Amino acid sequence: MAHLGVLSFVTIVCLSIRRSDSYNDFNNNYDGTLNFECASKKQAISSVYSVYDYEAKDRKFRIQCKDVPGVYGPRKCEHSINWENGLGGLLAFQCRSNMYIVGMKSKHNNVVEDRRWTFHCCGFNDFHLYDCEFTGRTNDYIRVQDFSVPDGKVIKGVISVHKSAAEDRIYIYNVCKVKKW
Repeated sequence: MAHLGVLSFVTIVCLSIRRSDSYNDFNNNYDGTLNFECASKKQAISSVYSVYDYEAKDRKFRIQCKDVPGVYGPRKCEHSINWENGLGGLLAFQCRSNMYIVGMKSKHNNVVEDRRWTFHCCGFNDFHLYDCEFTGRTNDYIRVQDFSVPDGKVIKGVISVHKSAAEDRIYIYNVCKVKKW
């Protein structure tokens, strides 16, 4: 009987560990809609982690935010009005001057096996972006994406290329420093 108690305990621990890497840790399910926005007005997206699934021919995303140091005062924001890319097409999005990405929405299409994207950008009147630069690829097709925004920077834009043979996208980000005028 003692072995049965140990076996039950081990089973519970294993199930708990497995659940920590479940769909609940991601902001969307495969083939599902991603709708993410930072919780605080003082935050910006700080990391994008995604995994590809061969069966679904899609990605799950885990997006996180962190505070942008020193920002305060009234914030101005705007959302994309339309999809920023066509299915299978190039995504080349930039927030307006002195704004950075605080939210992303994406919808998967099973026919083309691709995602369309919209973005939510915000900024503060007394702060501006400078020393912007593009990252290299943050993933390869069908590989894990594990991108963290460098400290003191925010994401201003995204470039993404779809490859039909892989039924996937690569992502490149435009990151900038933020400072008070």
